[in-house]
Amino acid sequence: MSIFAKFYQGSEVSDVPVLTSGGVPMPTNSAYMTPGIYSFRGYVLDCTRTGLYVIRTEDSPNFVNKIVLGSDIYEIMSAICWNHLHGTADNSWPTWQELSNRGRWGTWRLTCGYISGMVDWLMPQIGVSSRVLTVITLGPKNGYDDGHTVIETFHNGKWCMWDLTMKRYFVDANGQHMSTAELIAAIANGGAMPQHIDLAPGAPRVSSDVANINNGSNVLDYRRYWENFVSTPQQIEDWYRRCFQSFI
Repeated sequence: MSIFAKFYQGSEVSDVPVLTSGGVPMPTNSAYMTPGIYSFRGYVLDCTRTGLYVIRTEDSPNFVNKIVLGSDIYEIMSAICWNHLHGTADNSWPTWQELSNRGRWGTWRLTCGYISGMVDWLMPQIGVSSRVLTVITLGPKNGYDDGHTVIETFHNGKWCMWDLTMKRYFVDANGQHMSTAELIAAIANGGAMPQHIDLAPGAPRVSSDVANINNGSNVLDYRRYWENFVSTPQQIEDWYRRCFQSFI
């Protein structure tokens, strides 16, 4: 029997070290666990680094996903992004706990409000203050790209914005993590787009199950829209300039 065990964090995708002995049984009741050495189906895995661990053995058809929660908020957010696609299939789970648990067996497929809400539920459990914000356009409405939902966490003495759908955050000219309000102010009136930092470089963004949108007069194939109109760097910048004009 062999094992597939991969580690994802930032731009790194690597094999998980398989040890010869030791370890405690890997917890099965959550998508999250603390750093440690864990035994899993006869193997011992070094899971001491913060990140996403994806594991599968020959005797089971299923992948097991585990996010190790260390002390670095950037590594935690990267791991979450590696296990998330913009989609709709998981929006219907009735509680944040059940939705969180869903990530054990597959990639979360959530729209912006749901992934932000789930992470907002998680953050206080690891001692991080957070809040969910909705950004909106002030221009003419089109029924499908009139706004967006993001999460902010409070660390390093300020609020910092994370766009988990686009898997990125923004920094100012001094390299400081920006808040939602700071990003909106920076790009207002044609201001230069600040530098963004990718949380999961190379990871796909959109799930094939993302639902179509009925804006009252037409039905938009939202997956094709994202693949073809919110894809290139210029298209993504234009999308931010449209959606990030105010927030509530």
